[in-house]
Amino acid sequence: MKFILVGQHSPEWALRSEARSRMAFAKIQELGLSVESSYYTQGRHDYVTIVESPDAETVSRFSIWYAAQGFGRVETMRGYDSTEMNAITSGLDVDARLFGASPAIGSHDAQGSLEQTVNLPVFESYTQTELDLQYNPRLAVKDFPALATEWQARSRAARERLRCTADVSYGPTEMEKLDIFRQKDAGAPIVIFFHGGYWRSGDKSDFSFVAEGLAESGATVVIPNYALCPHVTMDQLVDQCYGAIRWVHDNASEFGGDPSRIHLAGHSAGGHIVALAMTRGTEAGLPEGMIKSGLSISGLYNLEPLRRSFLNMEVRLTPEQVLRLSPIGHLRRTDAQLALAVGADESHEFHRQTNDYRREWERCGNSARYLPVAGADHYSVLDSLADSGGVLCQAMVKTMSDGVRAVDSSV
Repeated sequence: MKFILVGQHSPEWALRSEARSRMAFAKIQELGLSVESSYYTQGRHDYVTIVESPDAETVSRFSIWYAAQGFGRVETMRGYDSTEMNAITSGLDVDARLFGASPAIGSHDAQGSLEQTVNLPVFESYTQTELDLQYNPRLAVKDFPALATEWQARSRAARERLRCTADVSYGPTEMEKLDIFRQKDAGAPIVIFFHGGYWRSGDKSDFSFVAEGLAESGATVVIPNYALCPHVTMDQLVDQCYGAIRWVHDNASEFGGDPSRIHLAGHSAGGHIVALAMTRGTEAGLPEGMIKSGLSISGLYNLEPLRRSFLNMEVRLTPEQVLRLSPIGHLRRTDAQLALAVGADESHEFHRQTNDYRREWERCGNSARYLPVAGADHYSVLDSLADSGGVLCQAMVKTMSDGVRAVDSSV
């Protein structure tokens, strides 16, 4: 995937531009990026470099570093052809879609600066870099790789300690498998947990640890996998998740669960799946009233800002998909109970998404619990679900229709 690196080489810092370029190219090499080509635009002092990146996460990381140095801007590219590249290198008008921005931005003046164009907002008041920062929570934690390793170790321990039946097929493809954390006695309420990862990363085996608190509180926990973007479309991913819910309902008695007490929980992209299943699940054939409650943690309810962010290089949302798959656009009256959680230390956009959805959900006559988790970021918020005494685990237990008695969930 490619992105555009833009710097305006004005006379005021022309003497320092060579040193700045060396710093930028050193960072490009450090992050494993590669330079495809570089240009000075004719008639202006804009310096444009086309850079190849292995993934969207690295684009975002470089973008924030580049802007922090005051060097200019980084803008994503959805793809380009020779005509568009000729426009860039000759200083002619360039369509805003080249930069992953809103078509409403339009094209820049041939006499103006390309940097002025890319500094314009791409969603509400956010520039591209600002929007990417809002939706890149990994940059807000000290050491995400270490956190991921810790989750994996906790998850292995959970699978060993709890009654886990792993890799049960719920559909025809390799990714359509789920893990079941069963109770000793039959008739337990069921919680289906959908993992996060922005629809393009993550695996159920990394999230087994979230089952511990709920299992200790008497629930059977099911954690499905689903195919990831861009290998599948968002529509296909969502359909698989509906299929997992349907399979759990139809086969609950085989693993000791109660099909009349199915509850959903999900984190980040998984929170989006929970919200969509509660609003549009019946259109996909899920029985009316089957989902008794849902807990959406740091969920995403309006997908438009995601479409305009660095994530869309992998998720590849279209405007039509945004309308079809944004839960906030499909709200209806329901008796299902909803809890909306967000870490107190998360970005403004995650709080806005949660508050907007809560307002619209209640406007339809539904009830929602708002659960800001003190001292939690986008990732540590899950500890409150994994711990049986945590705020989110307790909220999940409380919303189960007839309560959950504590039972022995060990092997």
